Amino acid sequence: MAKESGRKNHIESIYQVGRMYEDGIGTKRNYTEALKWLRLATEQGHPRAILSIGFILKEVENEEAEKAFQWLLSIANKGNVEAQIKIGYIYSYVKEDYMATMKWYKKAARQGDIRAYIHMGNMYDLGIGVTRNTTTATRWFKKAANLGSEEAYISLAHLYTYKKRTHKQAIYWHTLTAEQGNEASQYSLARLWVETQQDIPQAMKWFTISAEKGFGLSQVYLGAIYEEVQQDYTKAIQWYTKAAEQKDSWAYTRLGNLYFYGKGVTQDYTTAISWYKKAVEKEERDALYNLAYMLYKGIEIEQDLKQAAQYFKQAAQWKKHRDAQYVLAYMFHTGEGVRQNFKQAIRWYTYAATEGCVWSQII
Repeated sequence: MAKESGRKNHIESIYQVGRMYEDGIGTKRNYTEALKWLRLATEQGHPRAILSIGFILKEVENEEAEKAFQWLLSIANKGNVEAQIKIGYIYSYVKEDYMATMKWYKKAARQGDIRAYIHMGNMYDLGIGVTRNTTTATRWFKKAANLGSEEAYISLAHLYTYKKRTHKQAIYWHTLTAEQGNEASQYSLARLWVETQQDIPQAMKWFTISAEKGFGLSQVYLGAIYEEVQQDYTKAIQWYTKAAEQKDSWAYTRLGNLYFYGKGVTQDYTTAISWYKKAVEKEERDALYNLAYMLYKGIEIEQDLKQAAQYFKQAAQWKKHRDAQYVLAYMFHTGEGVRQNFKQAIRWYTYAATEGCVWSQII
């Protein structure tokens, strides 16, 4: 017992020396020395040393690194699955040899390694080194999912949502991770329920679970449902405020809108402007448009056509806000706040019409 404990402490010490050279703790960072110690730790059976070697080989290229790579290659050829995964990683991210990457991930996959299944799925999903093939990607992800991989559940949910467009399957896979407490999956699941199934109660259930954990996007969406569907402005403000405390730009805009229109609060343009300005700092497109419109019309703020045009252009150019595109076109058409320019007017009218602005289509 004592001998075994002493041996483990010895191996851990070797590993820690390597890590200290790797991170530059108590000494200058020295990848060459780190590789020597980490290689020794791996040979002694340390479970995490091989991972550090892989990371270092991504950062450095020298004679010692090449020796370490060849050594890693030799133990990968002997069937060490950790080495096979790391060799695949190095071929992908360092050497950019995707055929070799796939070769090593396949070797690891034959040994039933979940990470290899997911790497293979990603390569087929993204078309890295192979022709993109959603069906094959799905097959690899399902191999990992059958072994309980949460990462595979999420990958399958995204495939079924955005590529296969099979929403019931997407809901199934997101539900598996949502039930395990994944807040992002709870948010995505809620959106699927409301956007593809029009099931407001299910959407509210999952938005609420995620929002109560502090997930900002869920807080905003939940606030939007309370505002637009339930017309419960008190709860809408409650959730928008929680999201705003996390500096969510859409929450800023939503709060600005409630004060602008006086929904659930006394109408207060000054407070609306304050919220819009916070959102504009983050270039939130609706806030850019709303503040631009208030400046354009001089609503409870000094009219400033030049500043209005600047905000309209930001919303129109980078955020593709069709109403901003239309007003900007009109300003170029009439010369309000900008130098009259019929070519620019036609350009922005065309963009707005393409985005679906009815007025631009008529003009």
